Amino acid sequence: AIDILMSDIYHRFAFLDPNAFEIGVAERSYVDYDYRKVHVYEIGLDHSTQKRARPDITLWPYDGAADIMPVFYEEEPDPLPECSVSGYPVSAVFDPGVYGDVEVESFELFDQNENLVSAKLLDSISDPNQIFTASQYALMPLERLSWDSDYHAAIAFRDSNGRTYRKEWHFHTKKLPSDPVVITPGTKEVKISSGKSVYFYVKPNDCNDRFDRYSYRYTPTLSIEEKMIDHNTFMLKATGKGKIEMTLDNGRVFSVYVD
Repeated sequence: AIDILMSDIYHRFAFLDPNAFEIGVAERSYVDYDYRKVHVYEIGLDHSTQKRARPDITLWPYDGAADIMPVFYEEEPDPLPECSVSGYPVSAVFDPGVYGDVEVESFELFDQNENLVSAKLLDSISDPNQIFTASQYALMPLERLSWDSDYHAAIAFRDSNGRTYRKEWHFHTKKLPSDPVVITPGTKEVKISSGKSVYFYVKPNDCNDRFDRYSYRYTPTLSIEEKMIDHNTFMLKATGKGKIEMTLDNGRVFSVYVD
């Protein structure tokens, strides 16, 4: 639940509010509904004049962070309404007591080969829902990030006194239990080994290319286990020999040969 909430930029900023100093978590389990657990988070804010220890800049993901989700799907309200699948947001929250009114001059993200990641910068002016404060900035990658990869972020800004600063940091995305088989629009068939859990990453063709459901037909002698990881990734374990015909509701169709 926390992984999902922290990928949603508006929810993330609620957790990273500079005035937040305590949190309570409630959990309720259900047996008669499609969902099994519900979590509620109560965040305590301190608006007193007492100075609490807090960072001058709150970066997320923070420097050295690992196991970061590679993807952001949608949030209500939606900060990126033109896309239904994109990369994990990178954000910075400035303490106005330290920097005053901040002017961000550049905010960039690079992949592990130091290629610039195409992204949209959101602030209090460009935020389509006008929820961001003047101290909040988010870089929204327009393509989902890769599994098990290093990323390098850099932000340059100017404080209210005209002083300039630059921060750079790194983080690493989640690693699947095994390297995924990448399915591109041109993929028609793949081969896998019997009895092995195989992860399939259906690489988006654009920022709305995702699936919600899939179906399959298979050789009756096969035994199938499957699990959806996210809206572009699933796990398939087939035991025996034969063929599986996969059909995804985003139009992707391909065959899996098991040996």
